Amino acid sequence: MSLIDDMSNNCTIPQGIDEPRQSCHHCDHTIEYGYVWHSAARLTLKEPPVTIAWKYVAAAALLALGILHILFGLTRFHAVLTAAWHEGLAGRFGTDDERRLAFWFIAFGAPLTLCGHLAVRAAAAADLKTLGLIGLYGCATGAVGIIAFPRSPLWGLLAVSILLVAVGQEWLV
Repeated sequence: MSLIDDMSNNCTIPQGIDEPRQSCHHCDHTIEYGYVWHSAARLTLKEPPVTIAWKYVAAAALLALGILHILFGLTRFHAVLTAAWHEGLAGRFGTDDERRLAFWFIAFGAPLTLCGHLAVRAAAAADLKTLGLIGLYGCATGAVGIIAFPRSPLWGLLAVSILLVAVGQEWLV
């Protein structure tokens, strides 16, 4: 329900009017194409401001980052994974650096996706402390990774994690 600023009546009318002309339930107001007419004065409906629910944005970004990490790894290392599969898979990822990289790249995507799922559940439960905690761990992981490998994609993890911390501290709501 939306409250119309009408000093004489303070009439409430439903939002989202689909019919071209309706009458108010309480008085002689006429609602025509989203406008209220009363005493020959035209009043407009007050629309609620559009807001961004940052907790959902941050949580979904972390989940997407995890899923994309796995998908990118499967695409990028397709030839390496296929060769290991044809060789029997077991014990085939310790033979060279590219295979180790493929394994750990894809393996890191699973806990990242898990953290994303936990963040989505925390956002749905409005558990901002958990979102902040996930963000702190992500910041630590991202920062250490960036120090070790400055040209790595861990900048994305750091950015999403900073967003999670900001939501957890209620700097963004």
